[in-house]
Amino acid sequence: MTIIDFAEQNRLKVNRDPDDGSDIIRGTHDQSHIYEWDDTELAVMFITPVTKPARTFYWRKYRDSGIAAGMRLIQNGDAEGCLGFDPTRPDQVKIALKLAGVKRKRQISQKQAETLRQFRFIPRQAA
Repeated sequence: MTIIDFAEQNRLKVNRDPDDGSDIIRGTHDQSHIYEWDDTELAVMFITPVTKPARTFYWRKYRDSGIAAGMRLIQNGDAEGCLGFDPTRPDQVKIALKLAGVKRKRQISQKQAETLRQFRFIPRQAA
């Protein structure tokens, strides 16, 4: 599964990495992201920024839960690292999204759409 397929399936936004031009899914944690590791596996990278204190407990907690769920430890540091995961396993996907801090795109319900139509709301076109 490619990163594009994974993003469409999980309602995520794909960006270009400015360093090497590859496709990544950015997380809300400063430098954390999800990227393609090989043909069948994706990887999540968690990096603590230099300007902030190290988050050793956060990394150890998600590293251990990822390994318990069957994720593969690719890199391991004191407060940062990388885990490989199978994008078809929902338990591993959940841990990867949480570790990177990735937020899914919101979907509007039928009730919300009906309420907005009453106020003649016109949604923006997707870019």
